[in-house]
Formats: sequence, C-alpha cells, structure tokens
Amino acid sequence: MQEYKRSSHTSDGGNYKPREVIGSDAFNLEQLPHVEREDLRSQVISYLCEYRLAIPEFQYDYYYSLDQNGECGLYDKPGGELMREKAARCVRERRQRGQPIHRELAEVYAFYTIDRKLLSAEKGDSLLWISPPGPKEERYGDYGFVFYGAVHQTFEGGKHIRMRALRVEQPTLEASNAFLSDIVGNDIQHRSVDEMLAHPEITSLSIHPAFIYRKLTEHFHFEKNEEDQYIAEKVIECLSQALEDFVTLWDEGGSIQDVIEGLFALENEAIILRKQYKDEREEKKQGVNVIFVETLFQEAPSLAYLRDKNSAEPEKANGSCGTTSSQESSNPMEFAFGALGELFKLFNTEDSLGSRLVECPSCHRMNVRPKDKLITNCQHCGSDAIACGKKTSIEKNEQTQGEVKTS
Repeated sequence: MQEYKRSSHTSDGGNYKPREVIGSDAFNLEQLPHVEREDLRSQVISYLCEYRLAIPEFQYDYYYSLDQNGECGLYDKPGGELMREKAARCVRERRQRGQPIHRELAEVYAFYTIDRKLLSAEKGDSLLWISPPGPKEERYGDYGFVFYGAVHQTFEGGKHIRMRALRVEQPTLEASNAFLSDIVGNDIQHRSVDEMLAHPEITSLSIHPAFIYRKLTEHFHFEKNEEDQYIAEKVIECLSQALEDFVTLWDEGGSIQDVIEGLFALENEAIILRKQYKDEREEKKQGVNVIFVETLFQEAPSLAYLRDKNSAEPEKANGSCGTTSSQESSNPMEFAFGALGELFKLFNTEDSLGSRLVECPSCHRMNVRPKDKLITNCQHCGSDAIACGKKTSIEKNEQTQGEVKTS
C-alpha cells in the first residue's frame, strides 16, 4: 500500500499555502484534526451513505444566526464556522493547487445568497437548491442532489432550518429548470450547471415533503426507495463499533497510514454488507428462509477486525465531490474518501495548545497530536527530537541571546 504523510499549511505574510489533499477532493483528511467526535462520526457516515450505500435521502440541519461581527450567516452547527467561509477557503485552496474552482465559486455565491434571503424568512418558508453533477473530466458521478428544507423554528437572533438531501440520477439542466419552475411558480431558465448551483431558491411557500417527492418523480429519475434507505441504516448500525473505533483512532492522533487503512476497511465492509442485505431481502421475497446479516454478529465488529479482514483500497466511486480513486489523480496524495456535499469541508486544526499538526525535525513527516495533549516522540520514526511542548536547543539559545540583549 502507498505510504502517506501529512503536510503543513500556513499563511506567511499573505502568501497562502494550501493544505495538501490527503484523501481526495471529496474527503480530505487534512480537514479533520479539530473536528469534534460526533461531527467526525456524522461526516464519515455521510460519506459512506452517499458513496458506498447510495442512500436516497439524508437529513441534516442548518442554523442561521449572528456571527461575531454582528452579521447574519448560515452554520452547520451552533457556534461553528460560517458555511460561506468554509466555501471561500475551499476556493483558495483549490486555486493554489491548480484545481478547477468554477463549482466552488458558485457555492460561495449561493451561500451569500442564502444568507441574504434568510434574513427576512419566516417559519415555514422553504429553501430549494439543486446541485447537478459536475463535469465527467473532473471525475464527478452521474447523480446530483436536490436540497430541500424549511425554516423549522425562529428564535431571538436566529433560525433553525431542517434540510433533506435527495439523490437524483442523471439530472439534466432542462429537467432541473422545469422542477424549480414547477415548485416556485416562476419561469426559471438557468443556462449552465454552475449558474443553477449558484442560485438557490427561498420561497414563502410552505411546501410539504410529499409534494417535493411527487415533483421529483415527475421531473427526474427519482424513487423514494424505502428498502435502500433501510439497508443503508442497517449497515451503519452494523458498523457502529468500528465507526467509534475510527473516531477514537483519529482523536488520539493515530498515524495517517492507520487512519487511511481504517477508512478503507469501513468502506470495504459497507460494500459487502450492502450486497448481503440486498441479496438476502431479495431471497426473502422469493420465499427463501434466510438469516439476515445482522444476526451474523453477536457484537458489532471492531475496526481492528475489519482492518485485518480487508484494508485495501476499495473500488472507485465517482460522486458529488469527485472520485474516490487514487489511480486517476496527478497528485499522489489524492485518493479515496468523500462526504456529502457541503457537510465535510475545511475544519480547523487548532486546539487549546495550538496546531495539532507537528513536523518532525528528523524525518520531516507530519504528526497529529492527540487533542489537548503533547507528544514526546515522532509517530513515524520514533525520534524524540520532536519534543512537542519542550524547548529545543535552538529555542533555548535564542531565549538566552534575548535575555543577554535586554540585560
């Protein structure tokens, strides 16, 4: 298996150095060091559900409130980072890496539009946003998402928006325009995929989910497949212990190699379980007496068990955030993983002690400190030169010189 290591990403005098992609455009491990346990677990589940389980619907929340500068904006959790800031940072990093940014610029514009329109939105108002698949040459899949939500609750200084991401297969621009026009009652004629992505609709109409499902069926290849939804949920249930182990591995500063192999193992098992569930349910429909796959495990398997079973890179899957393949990238650090649309972008890398990314002076590979803890040896070469939290001889010498100058 290819060996992977971390890179630093700093800003020095305005010269922005982007984080190297460790993972893929869809799921970049460099984004994760500071993410809370439940957030990380949720994002990994999001990725598995989209890329490996083809879940037809995923539900999540947005929060709209004042930021520290007194401006209103959209967050994916209270006290988190503004969605428009996450999207803007993604543009900067992709530009520095020489990657296309047309979709990301459209997303930035869209979040600014949402922020502006939500200011006057009332309880029951609806949000509609279509993300068609990106260009094939940029390794996007054949499906897109219709994001539908409603202002569920308003409170002093903010709003809570409940969202659904609804998967549609091979959506055309013409069908997407017709769907939006049918829902909001205006003649919408976006001329390109990026233009559509940049223009979410917020309407004072209170739209029932059943109406959305009916219109999706009329305009797209869409099926509210309860069986696929059930199977995805059962697979995640079977992977519950391994998911917790994965979060712990990351949270305690596991090496990139271990984290990568752990995620590969989760993907491989998700693929296997989905097929077993689908085969068994089909056999049951035909009257065959089968034992459902959840009965195979008295306890949910651990991540260690799944890594021993199969931690090889799984088959390629293209999706809404690009491909999961390491074989189709000019950057050898781009490979596997993914997440659902906007839900897994650009987390901070700081904790109470500073940056959790620490370069070893001996082997020059990047270490990830456990949250709020120091390390004394390199996680790769074992050198104690890293001495995280201790003054190096150079620092001590500089401190001595400074004391001499001031005395």
